[in-house]
Amino acid sequence: MKIRISPILLSLSLLTACSTHSPDTVQQLNALTVPVVTPDTTPAQTATLLPLHQQNKQKISTLTASLKQKYLQRSTRKDIFDTHSETARVYAALTKLEQFSYLNDNYLKEKNEQGLQEISMTLQSVS
Repeated sequence: MKIRISPILLSLSLLTACSTHSPDTVQQLNALTVPVVTPDTTPAQTATLLPLHQQNKQKISTLTASLKQKYLQRSTRKDIFDTHSETARVYAALTKLEQFSYLNDNYLKEKNEQGLQEISMTLQSVS
């Protein structure tokens, strides 16, 4: 007995599989843990922290702009709340980047060099 698969059915199943696949950057961001680091007892000098803070800020900004440009141009409000949609996963990644941004600013204010370094190392793992 020979099974025949309709070309239309095959194309629809392939399109469905492709549309539900989440982008690598989004998956990487959603898998990250936001590093919460308590400040050292001796705060670092602000001048040494500024380049690290700016580097983190630039990486966060670049990732945010890239995700918005690449994945949210044709999204709808409905997609945002559909937990199985790529748009919802992208918004979750953007939320995580917002958390990184908040902590980055907070670590600078606290003069927490270790926290800024943790953010830097964590963000370096994202392509």
